[in-house]
Amino acid sequence: MILEAIYRAVGDDGLANDKLYNAVKRARSIGLVANVPFAPARTNIMPEQVAQFKAGFALPGVKRLCEDPTVRFVVLGFADNPGDTDANAALAKKRADLVHDLIRKDCGVVNVTNPLAVRDWLTDPLIHTRDYALEVWVILP
Repeated sequence: MILEAIYRAVGDDGLANDKLYNAVKRARSIGLVANVPFAPARTNIMPEQVAQFKAGFALPGVKRLCEDPTVRFVVLGFADNPGDTDANAALAKKRADLVHDLIRKDCGVVNVTNPLAVRDWLTDPLIHTRDYALEVWVILP
């Protein structure tokens, strides 16, 4: 699923997305680190969610991952519902950028972190039933 999401992502730099796509294809391990819920049509996170997110990145296993400079994180932002592709891309991009900043500034992660807005809904039918609008994945080379 993550490869499909990266392929469908709206990125500022096509070459960077190609490098990320290839890094994911070559990865020895990929794991979901966090799910971040958003209220419909909103791009902010409640303070208690921020505290919970920061606590997740403070867990020993995640901290160990962050100590390895070759580990990278991918922040996949999704919109609420299928529909207007441009509006969904903008909403997803704002969400991904917000969580990217949270990871970098509030959690102190210095690893390469790619915020991506998924261009359109994935073919995975489970995406329509998920109660969150953003995923953070870890890529182990």
